Amino acid sequence: MSRLNDVNEFIRQSRTCRAADDLRGVMEPITRDMGFSAYALFQHVKQFNWKKKNLLAISNFSRNWIDEFFEKKMSSDDPVHLASYRTSIGFRFDEIPRLIEITERRRRVLDAGRREGITDGFCVPSHIPGETNGTCTFVVHNGIALPEANLPMAQLIGAFAYEAARRIQLAGEDVVRGWAREPMTPRQLECIVLIARGKTDWEIARILGIQEQTVTEHLNEARRRCRVSRRTELVVAALYQGDVTFKDIFN
Repeated sequence: MSRLNDVNEFIRQSRTCRAADDLRGVMEPITRDMGFSAYALFQHVKQFNWKKKNLLAISNFSRNWIDEFFEKKMSSDDPVHLASYRTSIGFRFDEIPRLIEITERRRRVLDAGRREGITDGFCVPSHIPGETNGTCTFVVHNGIALPEANLPMAQLIGAFAYEAARRIQLAGEDVVRGWAREPMTPRQLECIVLIARGKTDWEIARILGIQEQTVTEHLNEARRRCRVSRRTELVVAALYQGDVTFKDIFN
């Protein structure tokens, strides 16, 4: 089975998640399947509290490590979190010094993680306008090699996992039903697939044999229906909701 099929299956399963425990149930097997030891999906908050109902925090890190991390207020000096603000794509831990300066305080956070057994990892940032930044981080323990071949898959899984968690967080019980949305038209879907292939409005117009303004109108309406403002968000939303698949894009 191809890795894209695995990603599509994860997206399908994540769309059925009604609560955090449901998402944990699909995150743990895919994390192991990719070759990682554990994952942590967090919205970056200054004051972490287990009793905070709307906190976006899903992980299979040890509870002792999570408690230590927040009790000692490591979040503000965590090099992984800080590096995530400097890029929009996933990065390996060995790339962190390229993104930020490693101060003594930041080094101590890394050393604490190593004592916990975290020896390497791959972090997928999430930057959504108007919302607190977050990350989905996959780690390996005790000297296990980072699964380099599966990092592109981890990028996709991390992005869609965060979106699934975000929908659970923002929608509450409504995530079960989903918010009402007009279905996409075939032409809107064609435009979205071509955007995902890197085409401009002018190029899409030439491919589909329609006016460039018509393409723009189709995409504006698609963004309105998906409640997103950017083209990249539109592609992600269409993939997440099952309107298009990776096979549509890469065929």
